Amino acid sequence: MSDNLLKDFAKAGYTAKLLRPSDPRPDDGFLIAGVFTQVGVDNRLRRAVVGSGQGAESLQLYVAAKDLAHFTPPLYQTDDAASVSGTKTGAVIEINRTADALKFSLEADVTDKDIKQAAQHISAELVKRINAAVKSEDEQLNRYAKP
Repeated sequence: MSDNLLKDFAKAGYTAKLLRPSDPRPDDGFLIAGVFTQVGVDNRLRRAVVGSGQGAESLQLYVAAKDLAHFTPPLYQTDDAASVSGTKTGAVIEINRTADALKFSLEADVTDKDIKQAAQHISAELVKRINAAVKSEDEQLNRYAKP
C-alpha cells in the first residue's frame, strides 16, 4: 500500500518518502498515517495485518493526513482498558473521531489490484484535502499581508 501511495503522490506533484518509526519527523509537510482494522465479535475495532483476516469478510482502512506544522489529533489510540482474548489478532483500538480520517473497505482476501485501486482512491482524496488545507492557510496568511 505504501509503495502505491508514494507513486500516486509523486504523480500528483508531491515529494513523498516513507518514514520508519525510528526516523525523525520533519517540522512541516503532511504525514499520511493509516491503520488496517477489522470489526471484532464484540463490535470493537482491532488492528489487523492484511491477509490475517481469520474468517473476516472485510477489512477497514482508516487514513488521515496530519499537518506537521500544526497540531492534529492522533488517528487512533489503543484501548488499554479493553480485555483482549489470546485468540484475537492485534490490539483493540479506538479511531479518533476528530482526526478527520477517511474510511475505506477492502475484502479480507485482498489482491494487488485491490490495493493499487484503494491507494489511488486514498491519494486522490488526500490530495484534495491537503490542497484545501494549504489554500486555506495561504488565504489566512495573505489576509494579514501588507499590500
